[in-house]
Amino acid sequence: MRVLISRIAQDEIRKTAGIKKYGSFPEVIQRAFLSHDEVSIAVGYIGVDSVTHLIGLIERNRVHSSVNLYVGMHLRRSTRVAANQLDKLLQKRGLGRVYEISEDFHGKVYLFKEDGNPAIATVGSSNLTGIVKSHQNFEVDIEIDAPEALAACESIFHDLVIPISRPIEEGKDSKGYESVTEDLGEETLQGKYAGLVGLISEKELAQVRLAIRNDNTFVHRIKCSEKQTKSNLNKYFSAARKNTRKDGTQVEIPRPWYEAEAILTASEIKDPNAPPNRFIVVTDDGFVFEMKRGGDNDKNLESAHNLQIYGHWIKRKLENSEVLKPGDMVTEATLAAYGNKYLKLTPIDDNSGRWYMDFSSEALHS
Repeated sequence: MRVLISRIAQDEIRKTAGIKKYGSFPEVIQRAFLSHDEVSIAVGYIGVDSVTHLIGLIERNRVHSSVNLYVGMHLRRSTRVAANQLDKLLQKRGLGRVYEISEDFHGKVYLFKEDGNPAIATVGSSNLTGIVKSHQNFEVDIEIDAPEALAACESIFHDLVIPISRPIEEGKDSKGYESVTEDLGEETLQGKYAGLVGLISEKELAQVRLAIRNDNTFVHRIKCSEKQTKSNLNKYFSAARKNTRKDGTQVEIPRPWYEAEAILTASEIKDPNAPPNRFIVVTDDGFVFEMKRGGDNDKNLESAHNLQIYGHWIKRKLENSEVLKPGDMVTEATLAAYGNKYLKLTPIDDNSGRWYMDFSSEALHS
């Protein structure tokens, strides 16, 4: 048995005490997921990036005979889309399904089996959102390897979870419940990246819009050509980190779904209206965070401190407009359906040094 904690908890403990006594929950779960052929996960909440991470692990690695995910709480619209994407992949591979539990289920049980026998399990506070390293909640879980406790975890599925679960298209939201449409709690941009992202009021945002001069606007054309399918908004599809299982099989770990950047062209780099190397943005929907330029000739425009903030902001716009499904590539057709292929940055004339960042769709301007 071992105590596991989330990444943010690890970072905090490093400030005050030794870290060796604790394991990393996301690292243990990822390693177990790729090391065992049967996976059963029952949680309360899931998130778009965590579900898409599972999609990437399954798509890139053919090491499983069974994968089933049971979800206990109501799904927001974008999360339901992601869950359906995973469900289709599991069915296509003949591995399993995504299920909804008919009663509100707050448990978090992860069970991994090999050759039909339970090998490792975890029980604790981490929902599926906890498997991604950017998860911002303090979580504590217990890693279990004792046979009696493993048998009990397996019984939780057979005795409790499976009997009250239905495939996602037959689940609770198909029986009179309305899917939640707005972001909740940690799924909001400022909640997911606490301390790095702020949110201003509609009144403050209106004042910002009055303080911009469009003749100073820097315009970046977002590229999704065949030559750039693994960069810009599609870094999820770029070269993955590789590990080797005990049996010698090589496995791949995808980049985070929301990791993204804007790669400036030579003419954009020379544009006199181009933003500086570090600056604060106020987005068209009121979020506030820091951006930076890096790479050769400062050509990479990306969020500072966490590369997923910019990607989360811009890809969530595409997801919420229902032109992008989690796990799919952003293409020229995606941008056309959204109604915008340009990222615009304009200095805010209020002596704050901030910039206004706009990627609103044409429909929002009409």
